[in-house]
Amino acid sequence: MRDLLTQLRHQDIKDEGLLGAIAKVPRERLPIGFSQTISQLYIVSRMTELLRLSPSDHVLEIGTGSGYQTAILAHLVARVFR
Repeated sequence: MRDLLTQLRHQDIKDEGLLGAIAKVPRERLPIGFSQTISQLYIVSRMTELLRLSPSDHVLEIGTGSGYQTAILAHLVARVFR
């Protein structure tokens, strides 16, 4: 996990709260089925960082897929609706 977080930092992901959430959520426990694909971790990280979320925010996530993004968001905001 440390190598993965280091790689994200080298890819200019700077939000330590986001990196902490990524460290807490085991991506392998949230598989996706039915021949669907899951976004690369960098894409999930970049999209989330660009939202500039605050702990008091509420987020509506549409098309939650495996639930990985929802789990990340749940560590960053007050409430996630799906």
